[in-house]
Amino acid sequence: MQPLGVPVPCTQAESMTPEPLQLLHHKAEDTGLPDDSFDIVSMCLMAHELPQHATKAILKEAYRVLRPGGAMCIMEMDPATPSFQRVFSNVFAYTAFKSTEPWLVEYVTLDLHGAMQEAGFLQSRQLQNSPRHKTVVAQKPL
Repeated sequence: MQPLGVPVPCTQAESMTPEPLQLLHHKAEDTGLPDDSFDIVSMCLMAHELPQHATKAILKEAYRVLRPGGAMCIMEMDPATPSFQRVFSNVFAYTAFKSTEPWLVEYVTLDLHGAMQEAGFLQSRQLQNSPRHKTVVAQKPL
C-alpha cells in the first residue's frame, strides 16, 4: 500500500521511486501549474464560501490543468436535502446559518452541473455522501 491507501502491485511498488511532495500556494483560479498535468482535481466544501464567478473561474482552471480523461471532484453542501430544507424554512435557523455563510444565496442558486459543462467538462454525476452533502464528479473529454 502507498501512504494514501491506494493499492499498488508489489512488483510495481518495488520499482517506483518516491517523488518529494511539494506545497504550492496559489490562487485556485490561477494556479500557474502546467496545462494537462493532473489526473484529478478535488474541491471540498469550498464553493459555498465563494461568489459564483470565483467558483466558475476555479472550474475553468481545473479543466485547464487536468489531463484529458481527468476528473473534477467536488464535495459540497447539498441544499436540496431535507435537513437543509428544514433550516431554510425556519427563519431563526436560516438567519443564524446565513450569518456565518455570506455567499450562501449565491451558492444555492449556482447551477453547479451547468457551470461544470460551461467550463468544458462532460456530463457530471452526483451522489449523496451524507444526509447534508453531495459529491459531484465530471470528466475532461479525452
